This record gives sequence, C-alpha cells and structure tokens, in this order.
Amino acid sequence: MVRIVLILIRLHIIPLTATRVYDFMLNSIKSRLLQKSSREAGQSTQTVTIPQGLASVNTELSEITGRFSRVVSHNMAVFAPFYEDILVEIKSS
Repeated sequence: MVRIVLILIRLHIIPLTATRVYDFMLNSIKSRLLQKSSREAGQSTQTVTIPQGLASVNTELSEITGRFSRVVSHNMAVFAPFYEDILVEIKSS
C-alpha cells in the first residue's frame, strides 16, 4: 500500500505541483512585464493568485517568484534591445 502511494506521488502529484508552480511563476513574470505598459496606458492591472493546493508554500513561492522576477526585470532593462522580438511575442500571447 505504501509503495502504491509513493508511486502515485511520483507519477501524479509531483508533476502537477511542478506545473502549477511553473505556471504561477510564468504568469507572475508576464504580469509584471506588462504592468508598466498597462499603467502608462491608464489600464488597471490584475494580480496573479497562488494556485489551488499551493497555499502551504505561499510565502516561499511568493519570495522565489519575486526574486526571479527582479532578475528578469533587470535582464530586460539591460538587454531589451537584444530581446525585442521575444518581448513582442510575449506581449502578444
């Protein structure tokens, strides 16, 4: 029985959790990248909520996402001319 539970965790729960974390981080970063242009256009911005089932790691997930987002923002500020095509594609999706 314990072996079955471990297999279920490995095959279903871990990939699902990883997908939710990845999607949350990606949506948060996209939101922050688009926030500046939205504020300049006078539009309201919406916040990204923690995915269902990840409330127990809310603090850690928010901290990691914030740190990663700052790295992405700095990278964008420094290297934006080189990434212009990628940024246009992200904004359109």
